[in-house]
Amino acid sequence: FELAYICAARFDSNTSPEFIGFDDVFFRKPVHVGSIWSYTAKVCYSTPDSFRVVVEAYVDDVQAGKGEATNEFFFVFRPSHASKEKSIVPESYQEAMLWLEGRRRWKQGEHHFD
Repeated sequence: FELAYICAARFDSNTSPEFIGFDDVFFRKPVHVGSIWSYTAKVCYSTPDSFRVVVEAYVDDVQAGKGEATNEFFFVFRPSHASKEKSIVPESYQEAMLWLEGRRRWKQGEHHFD
């Protein structure tokens, strides 16, 4: 949650966005005890009333020097009153797929968090 909140605050002009929901979590692979995790967070979709943050978790194989995606978390935030409306413009195929996933989730739960 902390990484999602930091990402949301940076997106929301360094203000305090309101956490309004945990959308979903996907468990792709098991994580063994003692594993080293790393995380990335991105805002994948935004509307004037809310925005979605996706956090991806990876298990790092230190010896091999690579990581493997294990989990994906989706969080929903409401922008603060002081923030300016921002839109997401994907710059790669992967970002476009995340944007579409965020939009699909927004349309499915359009009034769920009101």
